[in-house]
Amino acid sequence: VHPTITEVQGLPLQTMAELERYEISLGDEEIRCQLVGMISSIRGNGFKDSVERALAAVASDKVLGDVNWLGRKRKNKQKKGCHDMLLIKYILEGVRKQPDFEDVVRHNNTTKCFVACCSEGYYSNKVKVTQFQIPRDEKQFILWQKAIPRSDRKLTIKDCVCANHFQEKYLIKGKTILDQ
Repeated sequence: VHPTITEVQGLPLQTMAELERYEISLGDEEIRCQLVGMISSIRGNGFKDSVERALAAVASDKVLGDVNWLGRKRKNKQKKGCHDMLLIKYILEGVRKQPDFEDVVRHNNTTKCFVACCSEGYYSNKVKVTQFQIPRDEKQFILWQKAIPRSDRKLTIKDCVCANHFQEKYLIKGKTILDQ
């Protein structure tokens, strides 16, 4: 059983200062799990509606009016960018936990590198690097899982790892078709 919005202390966020404090607190695994669990119980008419309802449950209209995806200036007012906020990441994670949206791919089919602190796949990163799918073979998958540990989430076959995390000698350049 997941907590409801009224059971999560401090939500909905009323000020930008509360948003900034909550963003820091999301580094705590317990708070993150509580938020993701609560968000996963919010239903909507489709993925976008579920995300909008989750945002409305987590932050006031005033706070939501002070942010936009890239932090661009609107109507002569500088907005805070939210594309790289943990809050947004975990709202999307919570919505994706809903049975109807388990297979929804990340924003605009952009695949982000699974390795912690890697910026590959984010809009802010202008240099594009090849992404490698996680192996489906169980033994190989377990090896990758051990090689790429993360405390905030588990590796899945839907994840990718960018070429930046491989030694050059293991990369095959050019178009190559390998036997299965």
